[in-house]
Amino acid sequence: MKLKKESNIPEGNHLGYTKEFDELGNLIFFDNGNYISVYKYDSKNRIIKETSRSFEDFGVASQKTETKYEYNNDGYRITTLRTQIIDDSYTTDKFNNQSTITVDEHSSEFHKDVNNILMIQEFTTKKNLIHSKKTTDFQNKKFYEEDYTYSNDLLIQEKKFEINKKDKSLIYEAKFEYDINNKLVKKIEEDILKGTHIILKIDYSENAVIENYIDGDCIDQIIKKYDYQGNLIKKNETQYIYIKEYNEKSHKEFISIKIEGEIIDNEFQLFNYTKFEYFNKNTIVGIKEKIGIKDFNFVNVKNNNQETTDWFRHWDNEKRIAVSIHKNLLNEIKDNNNLDGLDLQQELREGSKGSYTAYRIIK
Repeated sequence: MKLKKESNIPEGNHLGYTKEFDELGNLIFFDNGNYISVYKYDSKNRIIKETSRSFEDFGVASQKTETKYEYNNDGYRITTLRTQIIDDSYTTDKFNNQSTITVDEHSSEFHKDVNNILMIQEFTTKKNLIHSKKTTDFQNKKFYEEDYTYSNDLLIQEKKFEINKKDKSLIYEAKFEYDINNKLVKKIEEDILKGTHIILKIDYSENAVIENYIDGDCIDQIIKKYDYQGNLIKKNETQYIYIKEYNEKSHKEFISIKIEGEIIDNEFQLFNYTKFEYFNKNTIVGIKEKIGIKDFNFVNVKNNNQETTDWFRHWDNEKRIAVSIHKNLLNEIKDNNNLDGLDLQQELREGSKGSYTAYRIIK
């Protein structure tokens, strides 16, 4: 039995969707309340045209677009055009010189035919695999190039460049790793423009796929569960966020937040929020944070007779800070950088060139 129509009617205020398919399984109609799209295919079952209409909030103009697909021996080309602007009574210029409008005019739509090229994308393919992509974004006056590298027909690297006259700047890069069954198990993604570095790790079981997105101090875990026919039946998401929160007594408190929910119709539905607070471990890293120093440069202290002592000192002339530590404790920290139980003594002193803050690291 072939699927003809799929309708989703969620509870509450969430938008549902409707999908319609032809006898070959091609999507020919989609409506999610925000936009409607109609699709056409050629005799080779390739999409050749998509006609869409958006539905914006009052005060924002909607539009109709037409996307055309053209195929050749080297790949294909996608051209997206804006064919109509749909104003409401607020965005139209029809009432600029009128002080009042009727109720019907207030709720009316005002269609204006246009022919604006929004974007052109050119794909180069080999064996049905995309090897390069060129994008001309006419709206934002941007030009991009993307390169795709494969090994045994598996994508292993993706790069995106922004082209500005003669300059070619890397703005995005992704690397992919696979298991012996050619299933994706790891993706390392770096977005230079956004400044993000995300690692995706994927684990597979008989009826579930676990995706772990690692982004700095945040782990986003998505669990997809399937039935025995391979149909997705449930999609849960759990976020683990690790942060440092300022506290007057301990300077920095380590906190983690666990957010759990289910993804329904691509929307996250929260069902649990848990906050964890931890004792602050006073390691050498914590001491640096309290003082506001990135790294220590300890120098052996000499007495008035220029003899070496058992003490070492770090001096920051710009911040007017002196940090002292005994050699035995310094050696302990060198052997174990996670040594806990450290503390700070602090006092304000007067020197030959003015006052400074003197710290002493103790245990």
